[in-house]
Amino acid sequence: MFEKILVPLDGSVVSEGILPFIAQLAKGLKSSVVILSVCSPTKSGPAGLMIRGGLDKSDALIAEEIAAEALVAVGDPASEIRRVAQDEGCDLIAMSTHGRSGFRKGILHSVTYLVMLSSCLPTLVVAPGRV
Repeated sequence: MFEKILVPLDGSVVSEGILPFIAQLAKGLKSSVVILSVCSPTKSGPAGLMIRGGLDKSDALIAEEIAAEALVAVGDPASEIRRVAQDEGCDLIAMSTHGRSGFRKGILHSVTYLVMLSSCLPTLVVAPGRV
């Protein structure tokens, strides 16, 4: 069904909230997982931490006997998520949402929302604190 799952992480604890769900899904379906960290050239941030975090998370999945790899891309996050999903042959994108309220915070500035609108792949979205 889903052979390869793309999991974009932004370095936040909230974005990593999807990982327990993905571990169960990947084990059950025998799917491989691609952990993606996207560094935006227009925003400053802890890029090194994001990259290391992606490697650590893929190592944790591998320890659970799930085929996983970590990738890094530079560019607009939503565009890079779509591009990497296509380039890597993924058939599902799985993301956490920060669950911000309000139209401006929750919709206009949401990478998750932009990916959902523009990707031709199924997108699994989880709000970790609300499950």
